[in-house]
Amino acid sequence: MKDFIELAAESARELEAAYSDKPKLELIAWLQIALQRESMVATAYDNTYVEGQLDGWQEQYNLDQMVIDVVRRALTGVWAGKCPSGIFSSDDEVHRPSRLTG
Repeated sequence: MKDFIELAAESARELEAAYSDKPKLELIAWLQIALQRESMVATAYDNTYVEGQLDGWQEQYNLDQMVIDVVRRALTGVWAGKCPSGIFSSDDEVHRPSRLTG
């Protein structure tokens, strides 16, 4: 099984070969990949998706509410770091993550 680095290098070689005589189109292909990646990240950190995952994990693994809260704050902190303003907002609330626990 290939690891992530090998898969990425193989994909880069394939794009380079496919667009060897059209570098501008290769750039456009890379930009499309970047946009798709950003879309996946935004979806993965979407509050509705995160809450659904946390609810499922809590039920499936019988996790304590404190564990769920720590995971939620960690994810919020990561997402806040990706936002230009450093502020993560959802459902009319503005979150400024500062700690992992309450």
